[in-house]
Amino acid sequence: MSQFKYLGHIISDTTNDDDDLRRETRNLFVRTNALISKFYRCCINVKLVLFKTFCLCVYDVTLWKYYPVTVF
Repeated sequence: MSQFKYLGHIISDTTNDDDDLRRETRNLFVRTNALISKFYRCCINVKLVLFKTFCLCVYDVTLWKYYPVTVF
C-alpha cells in the first residue's frame, strides 16, 4: 500500500481515508490530553471554550459519516 501526505492529509492508493481518520482521531486525543493537563485548575466553562477553540479542528468531519466506527 502506497500513501503520502498532501496538504496535511494522508492519501493512499486504496482510495479510502481510514489512515487519515486514525491520524485525526489520535491528534484530537493528544490535544485534549494536553489541554486537560495544562488547565486542570480552570472552571468547566473555560475548559469548554478552550476545547472548542483548540481541539475541534473538524474541517472535513462531515465526510466521516460515511465510514464505519470500526475504523477508529
